[in-house]
Amino acid sequence: MDGWETRRRRGISAQQPHPTEDDHDWALVRLGAPGVIRGIVLDTAHFRGNYPQAVSVEATSVAGSPSPEELLADDVKWTVLVPRTAVGGHAANGFAVDVEQRFTHLRVNQHPDGGIARLRVYGEVAPDPAWLGVLGTFDLAALENGGQVEDASDRFYSPATNTIQPGRSHKMDDGWETRRRRDKGNDWIRYALVAESEIRAVEIDTAYLKGN
Repeated sequence: MDGWETRRRRGISAQQPHPTEDDHDWALVRLGAPGVIRGIVLDTAHFRGNYPQAVSVEATSVAGSPSPEELLADDVKWTVLVPRTAVGGHAANGFAVDVEQRFTHLRVNQHPDGGIARLRVYGEVAPDPAWLGVLGTFDLAALENGGQVEDASDRFYSPATNTIQPGRSHKMDDGWETRRRRDKGNDWIRYALVAESEIRAVEIDTAYLKGN
């Protein structure tokens, strides 16, 4: 098990051997990119007898790189995305989120304790315009900056979104490969850029695509 497992919570005395209703474990998570969250998956794969009885998830938006102490300060407002909900073990527990706000951090709670294998957070990237302004020249199509793939002519081998993932490709199927055409047409991707901008340069990286 390579997830997050916490030790068992106990009461404060022999007279109160069990944890209270409010006792729980938690973790603060900085999102890979700030954005609007559409769904959350708390995967308890391989946690069959030690998964949490229930989970809950809260979110906040704090500029910069706040410390854990700053995130836990009384003046930080947390919004509930997933209310306290019972979950199953060895299962991908999914939750839809309908909150039209931009968030930067999550607080994931296990009630009262247990184990979570993986956390997945789905949504649209919404970067800080001030930060992009500081960068000056930046990648307008990059997923981490808010770029999106709207459509593509072919997804047979891999998704077109691979072309705007962070970093360089490490192997052939990290990129976008299409099946062979037997007509005179061509394949294409339509991107939505971060915003209306002035384009200075375009780079198309074909790393590891040597014969195709």
